[in-house]
Amino acid sequence: MNKITVAVIDDHPETQDMNSEKIRKTLKELNLLNVQIEVIKIAEGEKNNLIGTITEIISPGQGIGEKLPSLDSVNGVDILFLDYQLPNLNNHPWLTAEDVAGALRIFGKVPLVCILNRFHDVDFDLSMIASSLTAADLHINDKHLDCPNLWIKPEQRPNKKSLDLVNFRPWFWPALPELLQDIKTCRSELMGIPLNTPIFKYLGFEETEFQALTKTALGFVNPQSQRPEDSTFLEFFEFGCNGGITDEIKKWVLKDSDSHDRKSIAVAVIVAELRRWLTHMVLASGDAISDIPHAVSRMFWIQKGDLKELDIWNHAASFHDISALHDEVQQFQFEKRHWLSRTAFWTQRLEASSVSDTLYPQIDNELDLLAFPVYLEDFSIFVDRSEAEEFYSALNSIWANRFISKRALGDSTIRYAPKVRLA
Repeated sequence: MNKITVAVIDDHPETQDMNSEKIRKTLKELNLLNVQIEVIKIAEGEKNNLIGTITEIISPGQGIGEKLPSLDSVNGVDILFLDYQLPNLNNHPWLTAEDVAGALRIFGKVPLVCILNRFHDVDFDLSMIASSLTAADLHINDKHLDCPNLWIKPEQRPNKKSLDLVNFRPWFWPALPELLQDIKTCRSELMGIPLNTPIFKYLGFEETEFQALTKTALGFVNPQSQRPEDSTFLEFFEFGCNGGITDEIKKWVLKDSDSHDRKSIAVAVIVAELRRWLTHMVLASGDAISDIPHAVSRMFWIQKGDLKELDIWNHAASFHDISALHDEVQQFQFEKRHWLSRTAFWTQRLEASSVSDTLYPQIDNELDLLAFPVYLEDFSIFVDRSEAEEFYSALNSIWANRFISKRALGDSTIRYAPKVRLA
């Protein structure tokens, strides 16, 4: 049985205890199989010492000696929920979770860092890009700690059709136990290869995908190169990675990036930032890679069954269950799915393939395409179009128009912004 240790850090002890209890209660009700999750408490004195050590590490001009700093109070923590505002810890009124998340990942060896309440007045970002530049692996608000969907895959939900807060699940939310394991797998992979390996070749990208990626997405990988598609993991670390790492730490790593300790720091940063880039700048647009529900939204002909039936569409509202799709499309899967924590497909290759040419004519010509169900980005389910509200995301994509729940939008329980993006 897998064991996972979870902790919460907040500068208000009562809030920390309340949020820890929310997680315990949710996990108890879920009764997850094959995983044992323990929520531990980090004492007040330990929190102050921890933040004091981190602020020394990240202070401008601060170098690193031969011995790496140790953050003992979080060693062994697998998933850390960190409140965004931390002014009462160690008397640092300017301190935020973004400042310390990187150090917790690098020196505290915490694989998965979730920041709470950075976007405290927004539950769902209608631009769909707010989480692309951050030091966190996931941004949520503390009221979402009651949501069981943080811990399970969409296909495991007991009631997919509920549009209540308890079933809230923005499209990018992972299942945290799976995400944790995938982060460890990605790190292990990179520790086993030279960091001068080209990123895109390693991930399986071809010229078709480069043409589908925006200049913004490519530029994020290596802003100093006119051909970022040729960039290596080490170049990504040097020029592309910014979240949660100081220039001093970066220079120290680059002096001897082949040594185990320094390479492990580079790998921890690369995995966090590259996964975030893949999710929020590549997968989000869907133009190069699409997950299962977005793939069927764009290419309805890849599904089996009667497309007039809503249940057929919700069979595809899944991370990994591809049984709703024709067998022929499996050859177009993105092979390194652990970098996304979900199954995905090469969009352009599938759209332009002979498989699509064969499957598309088999669709009933009498079908009204505008009557098809639509995918709710805020609940990760398909609904009748009459139950959905269209919005214009800020994604630089030919598929930028998306949908949210009309009912939830009219209810103040879930907050959406910026509302200027509503159709």
